Amino acid sequence: MGAHPQTRGIALPTPLFFVDTTSQISNFTYDMTLAQFRKAFAIADDKSIDLSNVDDNTLFGFGLASFKPVPTTLSAVAKVIRHQALQFNGQWDAEALVELTSLARRKFIILD
Repeated sequence: MGAHPQTRGIALPTPLFFVDTTSQISNFTYDMTLAQFRKAFAIADDKSIDLSNVDDNTLFGFGLASFKPVPTTLSAVAKVIRHQALQFNGQWDAEALVELTSLARRKFIILD
């Protein structure tokens, strides 16, 4: 029978589904972008959008140092933004938004 093509000096490209990516995943960062945060903020800022039925349980504790990045949606991030940065007088807390932007960048993996 025929020998493996690489043994005859022919290097074939490795198909993607055979590539071992485990070492690459640990070095890859799933940072939430500023554009994604702006989209989430636009959802949070639109008072006509009801976020009461959005599940944000996976984001509980995101401010803790031990919190690992989790996959989530823009709607869930918008709900967190409303909860963390919207004041009772209807204005946004700028300091809370800056803090959220920094934390979200490292802790949220946006799926949509």
